[in-house]
Amino acid sequence: MTQLYCSRLWTTGLLTILSIVGCSTAPAPVPVQEGLPLHVWAEVTTPRSGPANSIGSPSAGCLAGGVTLPPDGPGFEMMRLTRRRFYGHPSLISFLQNYGSKLKKQQLGPVLVGDLGQPRGGPMPSGHQSHQSGLDVDLWYWHPADLKNRNLTLDEREQLAALSVLTPSPYPASPSLATANTPAVSSELFTAEQIQFLKTAAAFPDVDRIFVNPNIKKYLCEREKNPADREWLHKLRPWWGHDDHFHVRLNCPLDSTDCIPTAKIEEGSGCGTTLDWWFTAEAAQPPALLEPEKPRELVLPLACQVIGES
Repeated sequence: MTQLYCSRLWTTGLLTILSIVGCSTAPAPVPVQEGLPLHVWAEVTTPRSGPANSIGSPSAGCLAGGVTLPPDGPGFEMMRLTRRRFYGHPSLISFLQNYGSKLKKQQLGPVLVGDLGQPRGGPMPSGHQSHQSGLDVDLWYWHPADLKNRNLTLDEREQLAALSVLTPSPYPASPSLATANTPAVSSELFTAEQIQFLKTAAAFPDVDRIFVNPNIKKYLCEREKNPADREWLHKLRPWWGHDDHFHVRLNCPLDSTDCIPTAKIEEGSGCGTTLDWWFTAEAAQPPALLEPEKPRELVLPLACQVIGES
């Protein structure tokens, strides 16, 4: 479906269209100062009513008809409730509830759920470039050992920190994590349970991809020697960071004709030369999207203008 775009400029706290440069079938870049437009979407407290619709791409989009993930459910617990990033497309909420149930049946977890998206999606003032169209969620590797017998308190949900499964922990070193002193995967924090967290998520047909730290991908590739055992690794995509959580992204839902899918993953397990690149000097340089001090351009679909205003 043809996607329409408009150029827009935002001001702090208020949505102000200073000029409409033009709408066309080609994306028009919109200069945006860091932080200014993001607060507008973060200040919206309610979803846009109407049918569910994931609009645009995960890194330049919005959400209509978003619904909330309950704070607790079989096999999962939501973290950082005060951030109010617990909204998603109904397909994402359904995935998380089904995923948690599968983990519980395997006597795993519970998995701790980090950010989904804002009430109407859109860009966030901190933490993410993606998570804009209601199809992304961060899931922690670690959870307190006693959670099978209790729920987290509200204070714990705000104060507990996700733990890196790499040793030594890469932070506060290079954000790329792919350096000559590559951290090893911790056998204490990345166990059969964490592997099953990933494997169970990858088995869902609605899951498009799962972002993991390059070191974790490498570890799993080396662990799964048999090519047939590597098939599930296809969806695991290496990316900077992602050592204390994994990032699940769903496919575009059938009801969302304005949804722009992420580029298709190449065939195979991803354990070959493409993975090797992540351990080169070139990969050790953080990409521009990890440099927030630089202004960036934001292009949102025209439909998001209506979502953000109303």
